[in-house]
Amino acid sequence: MRLYLLGLGIGHSRSPGMWNGVFARLRLDWRYGLLDVGEDGLPAALAGLHDPEVLGYNVTMPYKGWAFARASLRSRDAERVRGCNWLHAGGGEVAGDNTDVAGARALLAAAPPSDLVLLLGAGGTAAALLTALEGRAGRVVVAGRTPQRAERLARDASAWLGRDAVTAARWEDRMGHAARAALLVNTTPLGMGDGRSPLEEDLRPREGARIYDAVYGDRPTPLQRQAERWGLPFTDGLAHLEAQAVALLPHLGLPGEHAGLVRSSLEAAAGRAPHRWRVPGAAAAAG
Repeated sequence: MRLYLLGLGIGHSRSPGMWNGVFARLRLDWRYGLLDVGEDGLPAALAGLHDPEVLGYNVTMPYKGWAFARASLRSRDAERVRGCNWLHAGGGEVAGDNTDVAGARALLAAAPPSDLVLLLGAGGTAAALLTALEGRAGRVVVAGRTPQRAERLARDASAWLGRDAVTAARWEDRMGHAARAALLVNTTPLGMGDGRSPLEEDLRPREGARIYDAVYGDRPTPLQRQAERWGLPFTDGLAHLEAQAVALLPHLGLPGEHAGLVRSSLEAAAGRAPHRWRVPGAAAAAG
């Protein structure tokens, strides 16, 4: 049986190493590979989904919206996000879900609720985080580099967060909101190999603030290094990848008790452990 990650420019992904490690430990004759295709390759990819030896596709940017449009059966989370990161075929139909939402819920549940959240970005991952923030945030400010997208996302999310609970802000005004936020969430690609942070160095974060950076790489991102300097607990993109992978286990017919295998396989593939809400340096100081 085969699974694939469908996307564009995805050679850096740790998903194959993580999942193939899990399958090897479980002695499953399954293989996880990459479908790195341009738009002209999407029709063939959709046809391949119906191969009886294909369990399904994880879908990453820029094709989550395409996956949503191709799914005839969608979960509530996928409907809210209007994007799917999991597609599988069965009974002649294509079903879609969004495990980014379930993964984000699991990570947010391990942190206190926030009275004010600053969400940076207005794409598919931002929509997943907004969906996961239901019941976890008093108010959310969405700041995107494309104002129209941020305004549309805030307007859509008001359906489940409340009409006055989510607003859009200009990207240029994000630092004022950042100084007051209890939780700062980055879903932009800033920090993915470009050495940039979405937050300025002179920020004075609110005491007790937390940072959720959805970006991952071989090394901590500039935003994660800022969190370390500020002494703030943060969760990183590897933790997000792990959490959404654990949420995928039931879709593969695998029990949730294999979450530990997902974690250890990801650590082996990435060469480091995910960072989940730990205060940087706290363990060393305690020792």
